[in-house]
Amino acid sequence: MCPSWRFRRVVLGSGSAIILATLVVCARTQTSYWRNSELLWTHTLACTSENAVAHNDLGYALFQKKRLDEAIGHFQQALRIKPDYAEAHHNFGNAWLQKGRADEAIVQYEEPCRSTTRTPDRTTTSATFSSRRRGWTKR
Repeated sequence: MCPSWRFRRVVLGSGSAIILATLVVCARTQTSYWRNSELLWTHTLACTSENAVAHNDLGYALFQKKRLDEAIGHFQQALRIKPDYAEAHHNFGNAWLQKGRADEAIVQYEEPCRSTTRTPDRTTTSATFSSRRRGWTKR
């Protein structure tokens, strides 16, 4: 074998190993953000701006942890960015309902019905909660 060929194999092999090691470190860093939804969406918002999906999904992660005031703030941001975002209205309504504020919940549940983009599950939810409104008591 020619000495220059042996040298190329060493250089290419070493270079490939360095690139692979770098990619492993990058992948490990990136997957650390995926430990839970709150970390993932917080990181997403740190890297992007005006991201309605990230605000809504972070709000939902906070809602599941019963951190309602923080969740509501993110639902509001999602709706500021995309006012016709039905899922954010639905989640916002759920947060208000969890806080015992049925009137505010109804407003959020009904908002997607006013939109030209209707989804059957949101329309049904709105109708169901609207029909039960009189039976709710405010806490």
